[in-house]
Amino acid sequence: MTLYDNDFYENRHTKTVYAAETILSIVQSIIPDIRSAVDIGCGVGTWLYVTKQNGATNVCGVDGNWVNKEYLRIQEANFTEHDFSQNTDIHIGQTFDLAISLEVAEHLAASSAYDFVSLLTSLSDFVLFSAAVPKQAGIGHINLQWPSYWISLFERQGYIGLDVVRKRIWSDTQIAYWYRQNTLLFIKKDRIKDIKIDGPLSNHTPPETYLLYLEKLFADRSIKESWELLTIALRRRIRRMLGART
Repeated sequence: MTLYDNDFYENRHTKTVYAAETILSIVQSIIPDIRSAVDIGCGVGTWLYVTKQNGATNVCGVDGNWVNKEYLRIQEANFTEHDFSQNTDIHIGQTFDLAISLEVAEHLAASSAYDFVSLLTSLSDFVLFSAAVPKQAGIGHINLQWPSYWISLFERQGYIGLDVVRKRIWSDTQIAYWYRQNTLLFIKKDRIKDIKIDGPLSNHTPPETYLLYLEKLFADRSIKESWELLTIALRRRIRRMLGART
């Protein structure tokens, strides 16, 4: 599955390195001691390059054989070829402090989505993830979904999504809009105690999570009951927000 030409990869590092530095600095302030990282759909390896600059000693990048090795920003020995459009079955043989997969999942068939998320969660307790949303322009987009779709799949693996990146980069136009609107950090539930965030966890819950819960409420209860529960939840949320500003 060759989607991009040689020119795309030739300039990829220059166009992405600022975003990688900015976003990973946020992630590394939350997750302590990232010494190893894997990037599924790594391109030329810019995000892994930045993790190494920040102290990681073990990195692994995975992408197709269409990536020109001349442009890699990691050692070729740290690069593994695999075409995820054919299958998501790849054995890497180790786990990492951080798994990264940004703007890759939308290129895979919907039938592969669950297995792809399962792969990411098998590689790390912490996953930096983004995927294109409906109507987002791009080449080879075949499974465009709102974040709630991916949040649901990660929840099935025992992970929660945190909205700790988007609100800090939303207005930074030096970062491509797809990272600013789509990037979430997923954390295995039993590792929440190990992260460093300001305020209660609910302050960092993605809005899409509430939409997902709302869908579940309407599926499981009468409309009246669901509306009452939503009203109560919104009132509590507003009170917390107002209290945080005083």
